[in-house]
This record gives sequence, structure tokens and C-alpha cells, in this order.
Amino acid sequence: MLTWRLVLASLVTALAVATASSQPARDPTLKTGPFKDYRQWARMNATPVFSATHGNAFVVTYVNPTGLPAARAGKFPFPPGSAIVKEAFENQGCRPGGQGAVFVMEKREPGYDPDGNGWHWVRYNPDGTLWGEGKSGGPMDFCRACHSVARVNDFVFGNGTSMKVAPTMPPTPCVK
Repeated sequence: MLTWRLVLASLVTALAVATASSQPARDPTLKTGPFKDYRQWARMNATPVFSATHGNAFVVTYVNPTGLPAARAGKFPFPPGSAIVKEAFENQGCRPGGQGAVFVMEKREPGYDPDGNGWHWVRYNPDGTLWGEGKSGGPMDFCRACHSVARVNDFVFGNGTSMKVAPTMPPTPCVK
């Protein structure tokens, strides 16, 4: 009887693991996920700006149509469905170089992650594969922790962009 229970438990565990691993991530890749067209959104800075907090890289910021009115007017919070993408470029002697990571903030419905003010955080590798995603307390908590400094702007910094935000931290100069 104990043997059958062990066999049954092993089968159930194997099935659960197989099912869990076959479930695609919500944002499987940047090329096919919900943010694939971000370069068609409003570009908020003409040239890449240095961002120490995004891997000492240079970034270009894009805002989707849902979030654009809040970004341009400085009327916060951003509405649910807003998305902000920071496309990073490697730092090559204080100049933008090759493609770096892509960072996403997606505003979710009220009640989603109150500690993160409703933002869902996503990071893609330079090749477009998913590096991680989540909310406060998860693998992306470092995003929430840093962005919480910009609480007055609904967790958005906007340094070097045309977004109307209150300054929350001084820009960090690039040092060769």
C-alpha cells in the first residue's frame, strides 16, 4: 500500500512539474509579448540619457498611449494600462553603445501591489528574452525599492525626458 502511495505521489508531482514548466511566461519575449511595439509609442527623449540605476547605461524612454496624457501633464497617478519602457544601450566611454536590457513598468488595476503603487516590473535581456518580472517582494523588488523615491511622480523619475515630473534625485553624471 505504501508503495502505491509513493508511486501515486511521484506521478502527481511529475505531472505538476511538467504542467508548471510548460506554462509560458506572461511576457515570454520582447518580440512576441505585450510590449513588442514599444518603439511605436511616444519617445520621451530625443537622445539617450545616462542612467546609473539602469546598469550605468544610456536609456531612451517610451510611453504608451494610455500613459501619455499623465506623463505629459504631470497628472498622477498613471491610469491602469499605462506602460513605460526604458530601452538601454551599453555605456561605451560615456556614449551609447550596443543594445542593453529593456526595462518595463506596467500600471495594473487598483489593488495590485499597493507597496509598488500598482506597478508591475519587467526586465528583458538584450536578446529580448525575459530576465524577470514581478512586484514588491519578488525578484523585481529592487525596481520598486529604487522607484519608491519618486513616489510624488507615481514612482516615475523621468530625468532627461519630456515627461512633466518633479525632480526627485539629481542626475548622475557619466564618468569615464
